[in-house]
Amino acid sequence: MSFGQRKLDRSKPEIDFPQDPVPTELRITDLIEGTGREAVPGTVVSCHYVGVTYSVGEEFDASWNRGEPLDFTVGVGQVIQGWD
Repeated sequence: MSFGQRKLDRSKPEIDFPQDPVPTELRITDLIEGTGREAVPGTVVSCHYVGVTYSVGEEFDASWNRGEPLDFTVGVGQVIQGWD
């Protein structure tokens, strides 16, 4: 269900880690702000991701490794805190 995937999103990114201490609470930062519609509860979203353990910089999961983006519905508890 990946619609109009941008050229910049077509290859797995390299993850750079800040030198700051491990956060004690959830932080949300927009790395690239899009120009499309806002993903409100009930919206189906399609995205690639790389999951990395902050404290050691080790990848534990990535949609790129499966060759397809993750599709989920916003606001229904299908994904981790911070994405919903």
